[in-house]
Amino acid sequence: MDNLNEQLEYLKKELRNSRKIINELKHDELTLVYTRQAFLHYAQEFVRHFSNKDFGILAIDFVNFKSANTLYGEAKCNEFLSFVSSKITEIVKDLLIGRFGGDQFVILCPNDIDYDKIINFIEKAVLFEAPIPTQTPKFGIYCPIERNDLMVRCCDRAFLAINEIKGIYGKNVAYYDSSMQNPILDEMKILESMENALIDNQFKVYYQPKHDTVTGDISGAEALVRWIHPEYGFMSPGQFIPLFERNGFITKLDTYILEKVCKDLLKWKKQNAPVVPISVNISRRDYLEPGRIDKQLAVIERHGIDHNLIHMEVTESMYSENTDLIIEKVRNTQDNGFVIEMDDFGAGYSTLGLLSTFPLDVIKLDISFVRNIAVNQIVIENMIKMAHKLGFLTIAEGVETEEQYKVLKGLGCDMIQGYYFSKPLPKEDFEKYLKNHAISIVEKRIKKATSQEHISEDMLLIANDFAEGLPGGFFSYHADDDLSVVSLNKELMTIFECDSQDEFRQFTGNSFKGMVHPDDLESVLEEIDSQIENSHLDYVEYRIITKKGNIKYIQNYGRFLNTDNYGGIFYVFIYDITADKLQKEAKTASESKNIFISNLLHDISPIIKQIVSNTEEISQCYNQKENLTKLIKKQKQCQEQLLCYINNLGQLSDISSGVVSLNEVPTYIAKGMEITYNVFKSKAEEKNIKFEFYTDLFNPYVYQDVRHTSNVVFNIIQNSIKYTNEGGSIKFGLVQEPKDDKECYVNFICEDTGVGISEEYLPHIFEPFTRDNNEINDKILSSGSGMHIVEGLVKLKGGTITIDSKPGKGTKIVVSQIHRFADKESIDKDSALLTNTIN
Repeated sequence: MDNLNEQLEYLKKELRNSRKIINELKHDELTLVYTRQAFLHYAQEFVRHFSNKDFGILAIDFVNFKSANTLYGEAKCNEFLSFVSSKITEIVKDLLIGRFGGDQFVILCPNDIDYDKIINFIEKAVLFEAPIPTQTPKFGIYCPIERNDLMVRCCDRAFLAINEIKGIYGKNVAYYDSSMQNPILDEMKILESMENALIDNQFKVYYQPKHDTVTGDISGAEALVRWIHPEYGFMSPGQFIPLFERNGFITKLDTYILEKVCKDLLKWKKQNAPVVPISVNISRRDYLEPGRIDKQLAVIERHGIDHNLIHMEVTESMYSENTDLIIEKVRNTQDNGFVIEMDDFGAGYSTLGLLSTFPLDVIKLDISFVRNIAVNQIVIENMIKMAHKLGFLTIAEGVETEEQYKVLKGLGCDMIQGYYFSKPLPKEDFEKYLKNHAISIVEKRIKKATSQEHISEDMLLIANDFAEGLPGGFFSYHADDDLSVVSLNKELMTIFECDSQDEFRQFTGNSFKGMVHPDDLESVLEEIDSQIENSHLDYVEYRIITKKGNIKYIQNYGRFLNTDNYGGIFYVFIYDITADKLQKEAKTASESKNIFISNLLHDISPIIKQIVSNTEEISQCYNQKENLTKLIKKQKQCQEQLLCYINNLGQLSDISSGVVSLNEVPTYIAKGMEITYNVFKSKAEEKNIKFEFYTDLFNPYVYQDVRHTSNVVFNIIQNSIKYTNEGGSIKFGLVQEPKDDKECYVNFICEDTGVGISEEYLPHIFEPFTRDNNEINDKILSSGSGMHIVEGLVKLKGGTITIDSKPGKGTKIVVSQIHRFADKESIDKDSALLTNTIN
């Protein structure tokens, strides 16, 4: 009976554990509300159980969340989502809440609930308390739900309501009605016929001319796609392009349109007809899908089209994610001689801070500004001025009236596209249009801003006006020796934890030099100078120290220009990336800790048990002299081995505590080798070993983590002396190889004529607490963890280690690591290799 009760208790315990695991799987790990699948399941059951009640679905989505990921990083966005879920739970704590995906939430509500109360509470919380600003929640309501419908369909209908109000400023709540289903049915028809439409040439290219604003001449045209469907007739791009972008078909369509454009250009060229540059649309997927851009370039090459006749048109939103990758690929396209146009500029202000780093030639003002030109005139003027100062041409699209044309002409807009001059034209009509108008090729007018070009100081005022509305920090500073700050925005003061401009200027010495962490300043200035010299401006990352003494990580996007009155000026947008950076570092530290500690403690345990066992045996044979002598010797060996473990644990204290401290300081590595030689020389001489070192260095001044590098060198040389017999030889040294103008490879090489490593043991040499079966290990005890420590430290610093060994012939070990160059003046000779470690 007792045995049966024990089994029952065990089963109960296992059941409780299983329920706990299931419960954890039901709840979203980040937000703690139900997962999508769990919500759908429980909501469906809840509705069925309460058959006499009506219910509704309240869906929540956020408008600008994708751009927030780029600006604030994953950690901050996760904090925001956790905040939102806590506020939803606070206002509707007794209702079913689920995270539907990404930044989407759903709530199952009784039909008589006060929706306005919930919505107002969430809106105020997001506006005034959220960790990320400028986020706008949109709410969709489907009530009452159809009781027999699948819950997922009910939720989809609530989100359909949200889709109806996306892009509509000031309207944040929408109720679902059946007419919203029509687009879904239309989408199904489109999906069913899109492949055949491509085969049957149902997609047609229309050309809309672009005109020089001053002369009225044609400067180019944009290739626009139209779908002439055999059943549905003429279909505008708004009906199918968004769907193609979601399902990936857009890449095929883009290539198809490009092929048509190239054929038309080739035809006009052969006929000696007028030709102008044509803009073709390139989607995000074209740049993200491996090989897609190469295929499109191959189309252009196959038709022999001059690159200056093809303008690649991208959208501002394309840079919202995978920013670095997109910039790199677009820049490669630009370097191949293609003009890059940014469409819909101004629709998303999140990219203004990064605009100077984008590879662009032309920006097209978003059509919404032109439609309300009387209201937006000042904004348009500043946009045009900023574009011109950055070296970009401007195009206004959607121009329909003479009033709009005159205003844009007066503001200095370069080109006009819209019905005022011409609607989009089929190929045949466009050919006639070209023959009847003068042509002015846009490439002749493109002039990129350079460091030698002088501009007026109103550029800074324009940039500053924009900057106050941005979520990141902004400042400008003189490019003289003092690097004195000219202007800044409020967000910059917040980042530096200063309450006023005066406090900020006093704290930083009113200089960019005072803003950057002292240890990072030199490398930051060098990087900026290099980018200016190569005309290849990009972001720079560095640390700052705030007024309250906190260290933050910053991402800096800058632009260098010359002004008429103030000389060289940098204007800079910066973003706080601390949370994201620390999260990555913590992950690295945690992984290192797990690797080393688990292995070390696992293998120390048997030695401790052996010591305990030896102690018990010694106490039992105290009067047996011969046995006692053997046991004491055995105990001493165990104690020495344990001491080796403890010493190695001491060397790895930073890693074993979970905090990896890599402290790189300027070092004179040639001096380090000399000190190393002197430390081990006497030990080598005791065994009559020929001991020598050498250096092959072209710049011995580098940044180096002295302590960990010393640990690596010590372990390798100690092993080399240990496993080299009397009369042998050891040769070690440093060989430097160039990487680029800022970094180099430093190779530590140690060669000996020792006993070598057996073929059986060599694959296991880096495993913890393992020893080769050789004559040396039979005589000398060791912890067996030396090379394990070496490999761990080398990998920790991003280096590599290789071993070449033959039994009876000797061993060669090469450790290679990347180091930054340091200035000779910054080197403290006393901080050279070994000195810091010995102290």
